[in-house]
Amino acid sequence: MSLPMFCSSNIQRVPPVGVEHVDVSALLQEVAALRAEVGSFASIRSEVTAIRGIVSKAQESTLNMSDTVELVTENVSTAVDVTKAVPQLRRAGGGTFAALAVDLQQSGIKEKPKARQPVVGKATTSKLKTVTTTRDIDIFVSRLHPDTEENDMHECVSDILGDDYRNKTGCYKLNSKYSSLYSSFHISVNVNVFNFKDILEVLNAPESWPEGALIRRYFKPKNG
Repeated sequence: MSLPMFCSSNIQRVPPVGVEHVDVSALLQEVAALRAEVGSFASIRSEVTAIRGIVSKAQESTLNMSDTVELVTENVSTAVDVTKAVPQLRRAGGGTFAALAVDLQQSGIKEKPKARQPVVGKATTSKLKTVTTTRDIDIFVSRLHPDTEENDMHECVSDILGDDYRNKTGCYKLNSKYSSLYSSFHISVNVNVFNFKDILEVLNAPESWPEGALIRRYFKPKNG
């Protein structure tokens, strides 16, 4: 059975669809979708209720914590008061602990002597000879002109410390990341331990180096 098919060039000339021609199945699908959305709202309401319960529990725990802090503070203050009262406590056998300490001292028991710090001699008129103890001061100098060489750096350090440290100074040019822009050096000066602090202050003084140079302590790599 073949049904005729019609086409309209002007949709406004087509009469509207009446109630008797409405697709009931489509309406049922829309109603089912609305019911599903209402059900999701109910689940959201239960989640909000659960979140409110969690927040209330957190507030209660915060209040309990504040009470605990106040209790600890009171206990600490009480402990301090007890500590102050300790010298007045008495032993079970009678008498105070202070009196017991006096009796022990009178019986010949002495307190353990405190360890004394070693003494380092400073006299220069003694005929005895001592071993000279030296240390190395390692300095990192950077932001210098790329044409700066080790001899130039050695002369600069000699001008800063004097000729006495000319043979005790080592200058080593480092491989800079941008060697065409600047050069960096490792300066090592061997000094007496008595002069270590003074020489270190001179090498770290901004007035000792040219303007713009970067100076800091140099730490040797662990692998060498």
